[in-house]
Amino acid sequence: MRQISGDTSLTLQRIETGSVKLVLEGNQDVGLTQSQWQQLDEKLTPLGRQILDLRKAGNSIEVIAQQLKLKTHQVLGEWIRIYLAAQILINQE
Repeated sequence: MRQISGDTSLTLQRIETGSVKLVLEGNQDVGLTQSQWQQLDEKLTPLGRQILDLRKAGNSIEVIAQQLKLKTHQVLGEWIRIYLAAQILINQE
């Protein structure tokens, strides 16, 4: 995951029994400049903006899913899209 995302701060927090479930933690500040934040914001859907704001406020994926009445995997999928879009912006410079 570190290699794919380019985020060397990702760490495995725990392994839970049952289905394969990875619980990762990384740096919420993805290292964007103000201009890059603006570019990212232009690419986000309204749901993406909502999720980003809630993540910036320190909410977990699970809490966000509950608040937005979505499945955890739906929020996680959108979060991954946001994160990868941010990484693309970082790597363009």
